[in-house]
Amino acid sequence: MVLSSLNRLTIDKSRPDFNYETDEDLIDITKEIFASLESITNNKVVKSPYFELLEGTRALEVLNPRLDTGLIKLTPEEITFDCSKPQEVNVIINIQTKLLSNLVNWLESNSLPVTVLSCRYVQTLLVNYLNHENSGLGKFSFYNSRLPAVDYSKDNLNYQFVHRVLKTTVLYEEEDLNTKSMNLNFFEDISPVYFIEEINDCIEWILSNDEIIEADTLITQLKIVANLVKFENTFKTTQHTNAINQITKLQNVKFDDTVIPMGSFSKFIQVDLVNKSIPEKLTSIDLETTWDCLTNIFKTIHRFTNQANSIKSINQLYDFLHYNIKFPIEKFSVFARGFFQLYFIRDNKSIFGSNNVNLPNLVIDWIENVIGKSTIMLGKFENNLSQIKDNVKAEIIKVHNANLNDLESGMYHYLTTFASNPCRSQQLLSKGLVLWDTLQVGWESFEYEMHKTYGVGDEFATGELSISVTSYVYFGKMQLMLELLLNGLSLDLYKPFEMYLIYWYADYLILNIIEHLENRVSQILLGKINHLETNIPKKIKKLKAGPKKDQLKEINLYNQQVIIPQLTATLNFNQDYLIKSLKAMRNLTQCQLKYLSVLSKLQIIDYTKGPINNLTSMENLYYLRMKPWSSIGVPMFPTFEQYQSVLTTNTAPGSNNKLTLMKCLELLASAKNNLVVVEKEYHQLIDYIKRDTKNNFLQDSLIITWYEELISAIEQLNDNISQISKIISLNKDDLKLKNKYKINITQGCHKYFPNISIIPCIGLKRAAWQIHHHNDTKRGWLVGIDDFGNKYYETDAPEEIHLRTRWVEYSQWNQDMSQVEPGWHYWLGYGTNTPPNALIGDAKTTRAYPLPAHHKPNLTNTPGAYVCYNTAKPKFKSWTPEVKERA
Repeated sequence: MVLSSLNRLTIDKSRPDFNYETDEDLIDITKEIFASLESITNNKVVKSPYFELLEGTRALEVLNPRLDTGLIKLTPEEITFDCSKPQEVNVIINIQTKLLSNLVNWLESNSLPVTVLSCRYVQTLLVNYLNHENSGLGKFSFYNSRLPAVDYSKDNLNYQFVHRVLKTTVLYEEEDLNTKSMNLNFFEDISPVYFIEEINDCIEWILSNDEIIEADTLITQLKIVANLVKFENTFKTTQHTNAINQITKLQNVKFDDTVIPMGSFSKFIQVDLVNKSIPEKLTSIDLETTWDCLTNIFKTIHRFTNQANSIKSINQLYDFLHYNIKFPIEKFSVFARGFFQLYFIRDNKSIFGSNNVNLPNLVIDWIENVIGKSTIMLGKFENNLSQIKDNVKAEIIKVHNANLNDLESGMYHYLTTFASNPCRSQQLLSKGLVLWDTLQVGWESFEYEMHKTYGVGDEFATGELSISVTSYVYFGKMQLMLELLLNGLSLDLYKPFEMYLIYWYADYLILNIIEHLENRVSQILLGKINHLETNIPKKIKKLKAGPKKDQLKEINLYNQQVIIPQLTATLNFNQDYLIKSLKAMRNLTQCQLKYLSVLSKLQIIDYTKGPINNLTSMENLYYLRMKPWSSIGVPMFPTFEQYQSVLTTNTAPGSNNKLTLMKCLELLASAKNNLVVVEKEYHQLIDYIKRDTKNNFLQDSLIITWYEELISAIEQLNDNISQISKIISLNKDDLKLKNKYKINITQGCHKYFPNISIIPCIGLKRAAWQIHHHNDTKRGWLVGIDDFGNKYYETDAPEEIHLRTRWVEYSQWNQDMSQVEPGWHYWLGYGTNTPPNALIGDAKTTRAYPLPAHHKPNLTNTPGAYVCYNTAKPKFKSWTPEVKERA
């Protein structure tokens, strides 16, 4: 029901400067409200089928300034802002710049109403288009029918700036990254080509008017918008786009946002249009961030599109997706991540827009890249059913096609994880485990049934069924399980008492993957090679001369020249790279486990106990944490009893101090020796990658950075082992360090290996001393002690801000900075990261005037200050009171 009095709630055209806050301008609609309530009987409200819960809860927001958009106060300038009014060229330039900045702000984090749609020009243009979308493109404009009509001269140059330049600079997007779209139509039914033509026409108009000042800046802004609109066409070629050059030009231009008219950017849209959200403040980012983000968008997209054009094999595609997209995904903007999803797999299932490669073909090539070519279940499957009845054959083909579709869906789901942000990727991986476990069950039963009933399927050299497709599904599933497990480390999903569990289960998964590749997958490849080298030549010998024998000879020749070399290359790649990389990862994981075991033996942490305020048993916590993996049937999930047994064997302290000391030293020595071996293995893998950039790896791939970060993680773990070794040597008589030290987990050199360091716990006495001297309590490790007895500390605790991570604790109560030696003074001021006690001979400076062997503090203005010898009688001398009897 439309209330008649509500029609008067429009702006009075005769009074554009009215003040709606006075009583005279208020409109009484109470009669209409009560009249509409008379139809309600028995004091019950009849719920409409179109009622939404969100609509109902908004009644609770009334009169709350933080929740009720009706309480947003607008200035008269914001209410009566006229978008059709002519503006100067410098005003247009600054409006366009701020709008471009708002676009970047939206793409990074914020919603449309507080960024792009806060611009009145954008709102007016979209509203007019929504109201006239069936009347052609010429209907949308900057005119607001609710404002008094003003006749502006259309020949005025400033008028043309607004209605030609600014209208074409409004940014058009196909998809709203944030769903607060205010029910507007973002030109979804119009081709981007139309807007590109409009921008080009506008540029030609600017060039044709010589009297326009700052024309170059206007054209540069328009070219940047054009590049944003035509992303797909721009990056099909390998030539570098000029978009970055245009952005560089704008970086050198000085903008003045003070000339932007009042009301051109406001909260007006939050009041004027359908808004189901709470009031929000307008947000903004500085221009330096805007240019950096835009430059990063163009550079990132240009880089991965150029890399995509150079992909020639599945191994290179995996290198591209895992190490050049997923590995640095946090550095990608939201726009770049969304663009990659559309660029990678198109609506027609083509890969990178290729006419030859689509998703079904990619799935087969991806699987055969591990288990080898010439897979019966993935090749010409119907040729193996020639001796089966037609009705049975049709049923088998139907089931086979259904399994292939399921496999394609699972692979598509997996491929979408690469360009997702880390949190979203975790969700997709967790969901993918169930999909791939279901795929394994379906394909395993299908392959067994086909081989048992009809003798169709790949076989080992011994003649046994190899279930090749199932073997890959199992391999892919375990890869997902391992990735889901280790990705949680970089997201801080695990508590300190869960660290041993995570690395222990990771070691278990890696071992299963290695055994699967070394045994079953290798036997599948050898079985295929054996079949092509022996079985087919035997068939040729048995056949008589004729077309069938000639055809089989051609097939055999193709197998010898193409298929067998491909199978051999796959087998060699699995053995020379894939298995070796997994073994190196397992060795590094085991070194981490040994380090964590030592921490438990020293009672610094207890993995058998949960949080302090634990509300349930450790068994329940175990199955709750491992829920995504415990639902998987194969490989067998370890029980809680097995985990407890491992903890008792590997992490429990010894029965006495001597046994604990010996076991800790043994574990640390073993870990350090293994780290040397692992580092050597990773250097060998890097050399292998650099030698094989033609077939299996990309040029300038970030996979090298991945392994270099793993090497840095090895060095970091080595430092932590050295640190705990020093602590053991200092406390060898009593290794119960529960209340003396605690672990500190911070970001490490590699996403899979956070920095688990040891810092001392401060007691009440020392905490009181620190509060008295530092006005703060600090925790960290001892770096060194100078000749004066001062102790120097450093920390990487997350609660400490920059330039507050190093401090000195003086040896004397009357502390003074002059008591600090010059070398330590330089280190405290962050002049160097190398403390004086760590300098080697070549790093030490020889002074022209050597310092004394032992540092002495500056005693100026103290009784100990130096006074030179003087024969003159001093004018002043200290008064020494003497006690005398009174006269």
